[in-house]
Parts: sequence; C-alpha cells; structure tokens
Amino acid sequence: MDKVITINNWWDGPLCGLATFDGVVCAYDRIFDKEKDDYSDEYRLIAVSREDELRLLSEWSEWCDAVSNDDTEMYYKNHDRKGIEQLFAECDQGKIVRKKARFSGRKKYGFIPDGYFVEWYD
Repeated sequence: MDKVITINNWWDGPLCGLATFDGVVCAYDRIFDKEKDDYSDEYRLIAVSREDELRLLSEWSEWCDAVSNDDTEMYYKNHDRKGIEQLFAECDQGKIVRKKARFSGRKKYGFIPDGYFVEWYD
C-alpha cells in the first residue's frame, strides 16, 4: 500500500492529489470516462520534482489551515487549486502511468488524509 499525502479534490472518491507510487511522490488524477459520463476507476500518475512537491505541499498546508480555522470559503476565494492539473497539462505524456486504485483508511474533515492509503494495480 502506498501513502496518500493529499486529496486536492473529491467526487465519490479522491480525484487528484499527491501519493506515493513505488516509493516516489507522484501526482494522481482520476480519469473521466466521457462515454459513461462519470469518473472511471483509473488514474494517471506522474512523478513530481522536489520543487513541485514543495509548492503543492505549501498550498496543501494553506488548505489544512483553512479547514482547522473553519475558513474554507476564504480559501476558495483566494486559490484556484489548479496546481496538479497544471502539472499534467505541462508534463511529457510519455511519463504518465495509468493505474487503477483502491483507497482505504481514514480521512479527517476537509478530506485530509489520516492513515489513508492507496493500492495501485493494473
């Protein structure tokens, strides 16, 4: 099982965030199935640079602070939360890995992982 570091968006399960994959910090992004008009059980994964990891974790820290201060409305007004989407848009498409996922564990209010893990499989 790999560790889920962040859950940056949620719709009937994690949509995107940071998690480990084979010991490497990666961005994950759930794939939307246009034919079914719903999210699939597949995710795209890309390894993130240390610089991008720190930037995304800084944004995540701001989200966690907003949740703990019960001020998520102000957070949404001041943040576009597009960091992970931007990573996928700018990455070399050949470096994307596609995997299915099974998530398990606990998460706190605000979808903050607390002992939350993912099993990536084909």
